[in-house]
Amino acid sequence: MKHIDITAKGSGVTVFGYGPSGSGKTRWSASWPQPLFLSVAHERGWETIRNMDSKLLFDESVPPVVWALDKPEELVESIGKIRELLVKEPGRYRTIVIDSGTHFLDMYLTKVENDLAATNMAKEPRNAYRELWKRYGFDIGVLHSVCTNHGVNVIHLALDKE
Repeated sequence: MKHIDITAKGSGVTVFGYGPSGSGKTRWSASWPQPLFLSVAHERGWETIRNMDSKLLFDESVPPVVWALDKPEELVESIGKIRELLVKEPGRYRTIVIDSGTHFLDMYLTKVENDLAATNMAKEPRNAYRELWKRYGFDIGVLHSVCTNHGVNVIHLALDKE
């Protein structure tokens, strides 16, 4: 018989939540263990969490934490800070929530378009999208790697845009 050590860190799970505004994505994510939200500042999804009954949280005594970000560079900074916190304070955060990927992609696209505006690459829209996915994909890949190495869940939320 093989003994399984259930106290050992797992790899965490990656989940994708998608739906229209107000469908409960943020509230549902806040109910996961010890969440840290990386939220787009102007989107203000954390208002949902602020008004949530603490009985709906995974642990009533540990409210979610929200970092409101204004630009793509702040997402990169946040990933570095998360890496440090997961090493210095293991167990402090058990879930990282990207709220919302839709808005982060919009921020990244604006940044890419501005960066390419002064170049010949701006004349070909596919170049902007290729660069967008290269930058955002790399940053999110680093986040996943950091979280996987520490057994932390990652939730990606995406808004249904009509």
